Amino acid sequence: MIFLLIDWPERAVPEGLVLGGHEVWVRGGPGDQDYARWSRIGDEIFAGSQGLAPKRADIVYVFRPLAEVPEALRLARRMGAGTLWYQSGRREDGERDSRGCWLSPEDAAWLERVTAADGMVLVWDRHVLDGLSGDVV
Repeated sequence: MIFLLIDWPERAVPEGLVLGGHEVWVRGGPGDQDYARWSRIGDEIFAGSQGLAPKRADIVYVFRPLAEVPEALRLARRMGAGTLWYQSGRREDGERDSRGCWLSPEDAAWLERVTAADGMVLVWDRHVLDGLSGDVV
């Protein structure tokens, strides 16, 4: 699978996906050339600046405020992605947690509506490194 990450809470996310055998790209800024591909050579994992966006992605992972989801959906559409994976970075008590995936019922309903309107599969209830299943692509 090809992942495009729009931010991430800790280096373990892109590293874990690369180690899982996935092609991983990271969008590092708002520009059309702000992309890096994460790769593995031997035991080393590194980010190499590519200067161009990937041609496509299967999953767009977003670790940004909800207000930025519509832009992420536009990008996902351009990339031909079928899945938006959203991680809030919050626990149920509202505190920050790099593995947190909690959303209020209202926020979850909004996210489900906007993602469904784009015809995309939405995953928001589990951390991306806790396992991928056939229901996400």
